[in-house]
Amino acid sequence: MWSLPDRDQEQDREHITPVRVDDQIPPNFKYVKQRQANGSVAQIHGQPPLTFDIGAVPAFVDSNGNGRADPGEPGYMTLSYQLVIGSEATPGNYVNTATAKTYATSVSSPTPVTATVTVT
Repeated sequence: MWSLPDRDQEQDREHITPVRVDDQIPPNFKYVKQRQANGSVAQIHGQPPLTFDIGAVPAFVDSNGNGRADPGEPGYMTLSYQLVIGSEATPGNYVNTATAKTYATSVSSPTPVTATVTVT
């Protein structure tokens, strides 16, 4: 699962659009399951890398006053999808890297999110 966790309330008073997530899946991993962005189906292209066209992310509203977008608040978005490990994968550690991107001038460059999967 991927999210936009570190949105700045002062900078994010407008929708961010267009947003896409690029996921460089490890070799011998395959995309298999429906993708969702806050309950909506995102358009997907390629394999690998996977590119999810998310569309607009709502303006940030900090309803609980903690300084960040949390689940259920406008401006928080999750993307869920499933990968499977192919039979050609050998034992070892594999790193999956995803990056959210936008061409909005008010949004700084995001930090990639990584997850390590150990095949035994």
